[in-house]
Amino acid sequence: MVGFWDSQKKLVADDYSSVLYLRLEPKDVVRWWANDDDADGNNDEDSYASSTTLIAGDGVHPNAKCYELWAKSLGEKILKQHCSK
Repeated sequence: MVGFWDSQKKLVADDYSSVLYLRLEPKDVVRWWANDDDADGNNDEDSYASSTTLIAGDGVHPNAKCYELWAKSLGEKILKQHCSK
């Protein structure tokens, strides 16, 4: 699902020269889940798939903790891209 959603963002961003597209890598999301599980003491390789601590009450959208991780990831990518120029 992440890949499809991200591809849709890229399509929109490609239409506007002033928009900076930052890809959300599946490995980023997996790392968020893994780090969340580590914090809970659950280090099982498949545990991120069943964790709900980064999902809002509706079972679909990110919760505040996930948005925080996403924002940090975007900030790191912006800095990396800006500093490489």
